Amino acid sequence: MFHYIRQDGFRQRVGRIRIEPEVSATVCLTLHQKSSTPMLRDHEIEFRVRYQETDPMGFLHHAHYFTYFEIGRTELLRASGGSYRRMEEEGLLVVVVRATCHYHRPARYDDMLRLRTTVVKVGPAKIEHEYRLFHQAELLAVGNVTLAVIDRQGRVQRVPDYFST
Repeated sequence: MFHYIRQDGFRQRVGRIRIEPEVSATVCLTLHQKSSTPMLRDHEIEFRVRYQETDPMGFLHHAHYFTYFEIGRTELLRASGGSYRRMEEEGLLVVVVRATCHYHRPARYDDMLRLRTTVVKVGPAKIEHEYRLFHQAELLAVGNVTLAVIDRQGRVQRVPDYFST
């Protein structure tokens, strides 16, 4: 498994890439994105809880879990070679129609967390993701988000083909 450190400080896991010592992380990620591999169904990223994300007790504030979920699904799409920007340029928007989170254990300031994002279901107009947030091997939270695809006028649209391949 290969870790790519992005400029925003998040660490992203990219699998199935053979890394030669002289090849940089950016090149490896670019090669993966341009390959003809199908849309990923699972993806993991790692990141550290920042001080600004905690409450006065030092626990990760509950609202930030949903921000992490959004980062997870964006990085899953990016690791598959797609982007939400491309969808928007095509006139398609993705909106959250349902979001849940079940909190099992708290995350704390400076914890290194691992987020596994999984595409659970792709329907004609909706995409469902599941998120599992871990600190080491301990499960902290499980979230589910259902997204709908709409056009700029708010009309429901079909999920693009590249999501279901």
